[in-house]
Amino acid sequence: MKRSGESLDREFKILSLLFKEGPLKINDLARLLGVSEATIRRVIRQLEHSGRAILSRGTVRLHPDFVPRELTFYEKLTQNIEAKKRIGAKAAELIKDGESILLETGTTVLQIVPHLRNKKNVTVVTNCLKVATEVASQPNLKLILIGGEMRRESTAFVGPLAEETLQKVFSATFISKVFMGADGVSLKEGVTTPNIQEAVIDRMMAELGREVILVVDHSKFGKVELCRIMPIERVNIIITDYIEPEYERALQEKGVKVIIA
Repeated sequence: MKRSGESLDREFKILSLLFKEGPLKINDLARLLGVSEATIRRVIRQLEHSGRAILSRGTVRLHPDFVPRELTFYEKLTQNIEAKKRIGAKAAELIKDGESILLETGTTVLQIVPHLRNKKNVTVVTNCLKVATEVASQPNLKLILIGGEMRRESTAFVGPLAEETLQKVFSATFISKVFMGADGVSLKEGVTTPNIQEAVIDRMMAELGREVILVVDHSKFGKVELCRIMPIERVNIIITDYIEPEYERALQEKGVKVIIA
C-alpha cells in the first residue's frame, strides 16, 4: 500500500530527528513537527512495522538493527530497475538532435543513455564515471567529463576541481537541459542527497542549468536526506513512474511539470 507524500515526509523527519537527537517523547515529536500526538502515533506505527523505530512507554527510539547508510551506485542499480528504464526512455524523448545536455550521477540518469543511440550531434556533459563510460561507447555522442575527486559510492566526481571545471564548462558551452537524480524529493525540504560534496556540485548544476529535469522513481517522493540540493521550485520537470494525485497537484502548484513514464 502506497503512503501519501505527506506521511513519508513525516517518517523521514522523525528518523532524522531520532538519528540526530536520540530517543524522543511522543509529545516532543508532535511539537517539533507541528502535528497532533495521534498523527505522530500513526507515523510511528509505520516505522515500527518497517523495523526502523520502536515506541516504548511514550518514547520513540531508532530500532537497534536499523543503521542508516548511503547505498552504493551498484546497490541502487537493481532497485526499481524496470521503472528506471521507463523513466530513462521518457527522458530521452525530451532530448533533440544538436543539443548539449548534462547528465548528473545516478542510476536513473544512467538509464537515459541507451536511448540516445539514434540522436545526432548530441554533446553529453557529466560528472559521473559510470555515465561517462556508457556515453563513450556510443560513437554518435560527444562527451565532456567533469573531473575531480571520485566518490566510490556513486562514481561521481566532486570537490574544488570538479566545481571549477563545471563553472568553466557552463561559461563556454550552452547546455540546454540538466538531468538529475535524487535520493529525496520533498515538497517542503526540496531535493536532497546524503552526501554534502555531491550536494554542493549538484546545487551548482541546478543554479547554472537553463532547464532542470529530475528523473526519480516513486520511492523518492516524501523522502528527506541530510543535504539539501535545491528547493522544489527550482525543478522544471519531474519524470517518474508513479505519483499520488495530491502530490502531483501540489507540485504543479509550485510550477513543476510532472511526466509519467
